[in-house]
Amino acid sequence: MCIINLCRLTKTELVWTVLDVMSEDIVSRDTVVHSYPHDWRTKQPLITRASRQWFVDTAKLKCRALVCLTSAFFYLLCCDADA
Repeated sequence: MCIINLCRLTKTELVWTVLDVMSEDIVSRDTVVHSYPHDWRTKQPLITRASRQWFVDTAKLKCRALVCLTSAFFYLLCCDADA
């Protein structure tokens, strides 16, 4: 059994410690470079953060919207009445 105080290790030390402990069980090890989104103008990385979101099921609203459209009046203000 291997007892290590993980709290005092840096991220790099922690990764190498885990790799050493699991060395017999690891089939392959490789480095992956991730492509993160960048702003096209400033070339700075975009910051993504979790936020509250809500979604509307528009399929459920379709029938009601169609009924409401039958009683709606549309006035075109941009056109000439004589045309």
